[in-house]
Amino acid sequence: MNESISTYPFPLNLYRELCSKTGKTMPDEITEDQIKGLNVLVDSIPNKRYRIILLERYLYCRTYDEIAKEYDFTSSRAGQIVQTTLKKLVNSNLSEMLMGYDRYLAIATIESLGLSTRAERAFLRNGINTLEDILYLGQENIRNLRAIGKDTLDEIMEKTWFLWDEEGDEVKEGLTSRQKENIRIALKGKGFNSKAINEFIEFVENNDIKNRV
Repeated sequence: MNESISTYPFPLNLYRELCSKTGKTMPDEITEDQIKGLNVLVDSIPNKRYRIILLERYLYCRTYDEIAKEYDFTSSRAGQIVQTTLKKLVNSNLSEMLMGYDRYLAIATIESLGLSTRAERAFLRNGINTLEDILYLGQENIRNLRAIGKDTLDEIMEKTWFLWDEEGDEVKEGLTSRQKENIRIALKGKGFNSKAINEFIEFVENNDIKNRV
């Protein structure tokens, strides 16, 4: 991506970057469904520190020098972390989430989860073919499927994490007042101004990353 990351607002700047790296057309706007899919991609980054650094780069348009100073490493290391993280997102089996969360769930088959043969067959014999089927079925009904043992169930829940909240229900949006205040305190302590903090809270509200970033 040739333009500055500040040319487009977050999360559109990050979305365009990933579209560019995956050979997709870079749009001038982003839908709510695409934002939701982008959130899943960001949320799939296993290294929490890398995830936060990526968000700081695109959400606050921080330079590599600024990030390096914050985390006490070199500017080149900051750039390496960001580029490595972007590459992992592009190569993720969830990269097609860029088309949109709900849209992806509706067309993605269970094969996209990379399940074991046992887990995949348990779904297929019960007429479950897409990720949307899994979502509508719900965790409680999944537990009651035939031929679902503990190991198979654990595997399914691990690979469908983006469908559920911590209680096992479908992922829901929104922050409590306490969660908002905790975010304000944490970011204010890092020197962010009120506008930047409010923008971050708005992004979290819209994309349900309240318990994951």
